[in-house]
Amino acid sequence: MTTLTGKMIKVATGEYDLETIRAIDIDGADIERINDDISQCQTLERLTLSNNCLRNVRVLATLPSLRRLDLSHNRIFDIGGLEALVNLEYLDLRGNMVSDVGVFANMAGMAALRQLWMGSGGANSPHPGGPDKNPCCEHPSYFAIVRQHLPNVEMLDGEDLRLRQFCGDALLDDLQPDPEAAAPLPHERWFEASQADEFVSRTGEPVEIIQEGEEELDAIQDAVKDTNFALVRAERLLANDDEVGAKRPRLAAARVPQRMGGSGPVTGLGGPALKSLRRPALKTGA
Repeated sequence: MTTLTGKMIKVATGEYDLETIRAIDIDGADIERINDDISQCQTLERLTLSNNCLRNVRVLATLPSLRRLDLSHNRIFDIGGLEALVNLEYLDLRGNMVSDVGVFANMAGMAALRQLWMGSGGANSPHPGGPDKNPCCEHPSYFAIVRQHLPNVEMLDGEDLRLRQFCGDALLDDLQPDPEAAAPLPHERWFEASQADEFVSRTGEPVEIIQEGEEELDAIQDAVKDTNFALVRAERLLANDDEVGAKRPRLAAARVPQRMGGSGPVTGLGGPALKSLRRPALKTGA
């Protein structure tokens, strides 16, 4: 296990005093741990420890002057402690294992942060290609959460958020409803009484035909009532058949009007013939 010590920092930077070092760049050295010696670098402004094996970076909270931090392509799953870097302007955490979007709420005090890299930025990425995304980037509200807690961030994963906001506002302006288009259409009846003469003249059908049809419908309804009355009377005769005996009257006629398609009076319905008359009463039309 390789540990980043004060001696290693001096060798990498060529500096003797840790207190005066302003920049450290140690890439691909298989560093798994950072010891407390780095806390002596109180003037450190730029730190690059990319392509190592770091898992925890809490010790970096002791570097208040840090402005640029590159921890890309490590094994970091916990970024606790970075929220103390209130002067940090650039943070690269691509290619790590950060899965909880709740970490951004803890970073809300990082008002100086302007560029944040958590996932691949394509052609604009400082390290294009490779498995750059942290698992938290897959969250459906990733962009919205970052914007909520870090409103001063201008560049997220290579995308200019100011341009994104501008395009979104412009799109919303274009989607504003047109007051004239949203107004209800005037109500129009499909056929006015004043158009009746024009209808007759175009179709050649006189209005009298409609009136005759209404009269025929009335006549049919009257015929149905007559027939229904006759059937009800026949049912009553059948009900009294046992009491009346031989004196039961004969139904003179059950008339089905010829206008209903019948053939006139129907005789012979008295006596046993009435027993076969077991039909339900017809209902008149509405």
